[in-house]
Amino acid sequence: MRNSLLNLVWARLSVVAITLIALPIIPIAAIQFGFTSPEYLHRGILQGPATLEENIDFFQQYIGYARGLIEANSTNSLVNGLAVGHLLSSSLKITGPIVIIAIMLALSIGLMIGITAFLGRLGRFLATVVLFLACVPIAVFAYLSLEWLSGAADSGATKLLVAAILLSFYPMHLVATATRTLLQDLTHSGNAEFLRACGFNESGILLSQAPKPLALKLLTLTYPAFIFSLSFCFFVETPLGIPGFGQRFFNAIQSLDYPVIIAFSVSGFITLTAIELTLAVVHTVLDPRAKHG
Repeated sequence: MRNSLLNLVWARLSVVAITLIALPIIPIAAIQFGFTSPEYLHRGILQGPATLEENIDFFQQYIGYARGLIEANSTNSLVNGLAVGHLLSSSLKITGPIVIIAIMLALSIGLMIGITAFLGRLGRFLATVVLFLACVPIAVFAYLSLEWLSGAADSGATKLLVAAILLSFYPMHLVATATRTLLQDLTHSGNAEFLRACGFNESGILLSQAPKPLALKLLTLTYPAFIFSLSFCFFVETPLGIPGFGQRFFNAIQSLDYPVIIAFSVSGFITLTAIELTLAVVHTVLDPRAKHG
């Protein structure tokens, strides 16, 4: 495994460790600056001291909050009293399929649009349509689809599909643009010129040169698609009434539900870090240039 991949692994793990170490400082600062009360925090995940007495030093407070952070899944929401672990797992069971379907749509349809945009005018028109869809806030489309969804036979499954489609617009645009650019670069590369000199036609050159670079490009774009879908799922889940990760996280912020806020933040951060490292390892295995750094 090349050094750059090892450096990436160490860097991401270091960020995770620093984040987990720094998180317990947040409630202490919130109390000290008057943003919340010790009694309120004591009811939830942080499990810190109920009062800030003078004989309780910073280290004791930090240890108490760090212990509560480690035991995140065994504590309850301050708003509805439900277990944080249950809220997190049930939210991910809803948002997870939405994100996965959105990424699959973005990669497959974006790839086809990018190829057709490279080949002719129809593809360029479709790429322009996708660009327009990506520029319009997805919450607008979500609200516009409410009336149609009210008459759907299976509104629950339909809402999930609509949410996935809306989340796929921007990553789809990225994939289509990257695919077209990559194919244009390949046709002007030195390898393409050599194959033309050997008598290969344009379609034969693309079939021999494009598949692996396209696969690596799609793999590279998968991580930004994950970040976008997980970060912006609130904008489709809230208008459509889907009780997923985004909606519950935003509701927790509005109600200052600290156990849910911290647990969802940490889990989302760790999930994205794990996805990034996994994709980096796969990319290193598939890309022969990685052996040479």
